[in-house]
Amino acid sequence: MRVALLGIDGLGKFEIISFITTHTQGGFMRIIFHLPLALALWLTSVSAIAAPLIFLKTGIEGVVATLNENGNDFTLQIVGGEIKADASTIIPAGADWPILLTITLKESPGDSQSDLVSITGSVHHEFRPHAETSPGSTLSFVYSIFHGDTEITFNGRDLGPNRPNAFIPLSHGNHVDYYSGTANANFVGTEEDREIFGWTVTLQGEHKVPEPQIHLLLLGGLCALGISINRQRI
Repeated sequence: MRVALLGIDGLGKFEIISFITTHTQGGFMRIIFHLPLALALWLTSVSAIAAPLIFLKTGIEGVVATLNENGNDFTLQIVGGEIKADASTIIPAGADWPILLTITLKESPGDSQSDLVSITGSVHHEFRPHAETSPGSTLSFVYSIFHGDTEITFNGRDLGPNRPNAFIPLSHGNHVDYYSGTANANFVGTEEDREIFGWTVTLQGEHKVPEPQIHLLLLGGLCALGISINRQRI
C-alpha cells in the first residue's frame, strides 16, 4: 500500500510529504488518497483567489503603478522614466492590504541639480486568513532615489544607500506578515548633476504561518493517516 499525505506550506500551496509502506493484498497495490483531509487543511490556509492586476491612477505622466493582491499576499510596483517636471500625488489602494501612497518627483532640486524620486506611505494586512482577532501591524516605508543613490527605510530603519533590497517581519496575531522591497534606477550625468532616466520600486507583503504551526498541521495529518491504516488492517 502506497500512501501520500498532502500538507500545506502556509501560503495556500500544496506541499507533498510522502512516506511508503508496502502491503500487498490479493496481488494488488491499494492506494489511499486523503483528499478530504488535504482539502480541509488547504481551506484553512487559502483565503482568496488571486485578484487580477490593477492599474492605479497616478496622475503623473510616465509613471505606472500596479497592484496585485489577495488575502495572503500582495505586490505593488511603480515604474517611471525620465524626470521632466516636478509632480506629486497621493494614492489610496488595496482592500486586503490597504495602502496609502505618496509619490513625489523633483527635477534637479536644490543646489546639487540632481533629480529626486520619493515614495512614502504605509500599509497593513487587514484581511485575517486564520481568524486573527485584529489586523496586522502597520509598515511605514520610505523609498528615496537621489544623487546616484537608492535608499529604503522600513519603520524608521534606514538600510543605507545602494542596498536595493529591504526585508522586515511584522506580527499579525500568532502569525507573521513579511514585507520586502526593492529600488533601482538608471542615472546619467556628472557627480554633481545626476539625472534619473528610469526607475522601478516594488513593495511586497506575504502572510505566513510560523514553522511550528505548520509542523502541528502535518503531525495531525500523519495521525489521521495512521488511524486510517490501522482500520484498514482490522
